[in-house]
Amino acid sequence: MNYIASMVVMALIYPAPLLAQSIGERVRVTLPDTKLTGLVAERSEVGLGLTLDNKQGGIMHIKYSDLTHLECSLGSRRQVKRGAISGFLVGAALGGIAFYGAGCISLMAGASCVPEQGINRIGFAAFGAAAVGSYVALIGAGIGALIKREQWQSLPIKQEKGAGLSLVLRF
Repeated sequence: MNYIASMVVMALIYPAPLLAQSIGERVRVTLPDTKLTGLVAERSEVGLGLTLDNKQGGIMHIKYSDLTHLECSLGSRRQVKRGAISGFLVGAALGGIAFYGAGCISLMAGASCVPEQGINRIGFAAFGAAAVGSYVALIGAGIGALIKREQWQSLPIKQEKGAGLSLVLRF
């Protein structure tokens, strides 16, 4: 009980960091007809002033009431894990299919494929899936290391009217 009371007090005392955009923070705003990305140059009770990325100069003032969506940048991240996983899945599928088809071909000359050797073909396919999948995963990780993608976090839009309190419990 004491733990829950302290969490409620913390939620009431500390302001939500997502509601206040800092000067210089990179944000992406969505208006009914367009999407803009820029740095927060000014902040007021009614809206934001953005210096846009398109280098047109000046500050564009946007009211909170005009926004349909607001996001802040979490920075750019390389896609190594995504590339490795994608590479492994593609390589395992191709390697499994190729090695299953090649399961009838033995390293020893003159061997033939008979139905009783089906278990050997499945084992050969599993080996091919693991071997080719691992190799292509390394290639995918290398390609993913070259790709940088900006990550965004959605923010609640500040409302002009009314007051409210929300509490989110996460376990």
